[in-house]
Amino acid sequence: MDILYVLGSASKYNDLELRLSLRSIEKYATKFDRVFIVGEKPKWIKNVIHIPVKDIYSPENNVFNKILIACKSGISDKFLFMNDDFFMMKKFSPEKYQYFVNGEVGFIFNPSRYQTVLNNTIVYLQDKTDKIMDYRVHCPIVFDRKKFLSLEPIFISRKHKETGYSPRILYGNLFVKKYIEEEDCKIWDDSLVIGKQGCISTKDDGKSILKILYETFYEKSKFEK
Repeated sequence: MDILYVLGSASKYNDLELRLSLRSIEKYATKFDRVFIVGEKPKWIKNVIHIPVKDIYSPENNVFNKILIACKSGISDKFLFMNDDFFMMKKFSPEKYQYFVNGEVGFIFNPSRYQTVLNNTIVYLQDKTDKIMDYRVHCPIVFDRKKFLSLEPIFISRKHKETGYSPRILYGNLFVKKYIEEEDCKIWDDSLVIGKQGCISTKDDGKSILKILYETFYEKSKFEK
């Protein structure tokens, strides 16, 4: 199974997040094949398959677009989708990684921009499933390449809009049958609480967490020059 990261250019720390995430993957993943990075490419990285893609849409549509491009570019039939700020903290098998949700989602009135993306997704899904589960729990998710490609018309329908859809919520509610309910993996203070996902994700200003993680994952991975 391959692993996919989509990368923009917004890192405050010279992509230290990605560096540490890759170190965590190398240390704790029991087995994986190639690493794909779609988007930007840090100068220090090596031993990955890089597909350059510029950000030309809204944030969620850029992510959606990059995953679709990976699906058309030779990635494995099933792949593990990672964010650069996801850090694995215990042994796991990418091929057996389970799906996690943080309860149901509901329509939000007077939404922020980010919440509008959620509302768009809810409106699309509301007549397609009995309940809409929240797959935005800041941990990896396994995508089936062909199933994800089937979402392309949904992406196209809103790719030039100010807000699009959440690819994780769309995929999870349309295709996933079995999931585990668990708290979000995002860390809001400096206590590294590890849930069933075996993963943590940094808060928006994650400098202190990154310092702790740098001390944890101090050895270079094979992905660094």
